[in-house]
Amino acid sequence: MSQRVDIFDAICGALLLHLYESFPVRLNVEFTGLPLNDELENLSTAEIEQWMEIFFETVLWLEQEGFIRFQAGTGDRDFFGVQLIMSGLAILRAIPESVGSTKQSLIEKLKSAFSEGGKIVSSEGLKVAVGSLISMSSSIG
Repeated sequence: MSQRVDIFDAICGALLLHLYESFPVRLNVEFTGLPLNDELENLSTAEIEQWMEIFFETVLWLEQEGFIRFQAGTGDRDFFGVQLIMSGLAILRAIPESVGSTKQSLIEKLKSAFSEGGKIVSSEGLKVAVGSLISMSSSIG
């Protein structure tokens, strides 16, 4: 994975899954706390820095688009009191029409894209889930 959108998909999926599994508890979230170690394992320092930048911007974007809220962010790219909000939770629980006969909610699609340890096992499934998440959000908003 090297393209910004692929990195965004991985971070967005991992973060939303992490927040969903902890809901309604607010979390302190930092980049190294996401279960993405397998994805980062063979990356250079510059590539990891790119992932960290995209993590920071993804959290800001998710907040701006009405998926999450947080109490504070730091210059070190950490966020405190991060929580899904009602619209984010509703979208994750929704079953998108594009999923077809599988009748899986978006959160189920995200869960199936990641293994138990957080490794991405289906890049295509992740792409479909995040794409559906974005299209469902824009149809609601």
